[in-house]
Amino acid sequence: MRFPSFGCSPPAILTRGHRPSPRPARPKASIRASRIAASYGNRKIGNYELAQVWYDKALAIDPNHVRTWQYYGMWYVEQGNMLKAADFLEKIRLICGGTGCKEYQDLKGAMEGTVSY
Repeated sequence: MRFPSFGCSPPAILTRGHRPSPRPARPKASIRASRIAASYGNRKIGNYELAQVWYDKALAIDPNHVRTWQYYGMWYVEQGNMLKAADFLEKIRLICGGTGCKEYQDLKGAMEGTVSY
């Protein structure tokens, strides 16, 4: 058998019933990280609806991921919804066990207008 346009034999993968091995499962942390990056990137270019979709997907994987809550809270700050951002700030406080973590301080600063992302 020859490939008509290339004048060569097809690779074995096409002629011997070869089935590709299944793709190894990605760790949840890797999937979450890619979803956070997608949401952050979309937020920064002003594509807020798509950013929200990706934040929700990231939180579905790990509902206690404090950085996702922080970035999602920043999303609400940029939308002008300080009440929802305050809800997320409280969620961060509960996850961190207080107000000392960086994510809490950064979101609080964004709400006060002293920090921007």
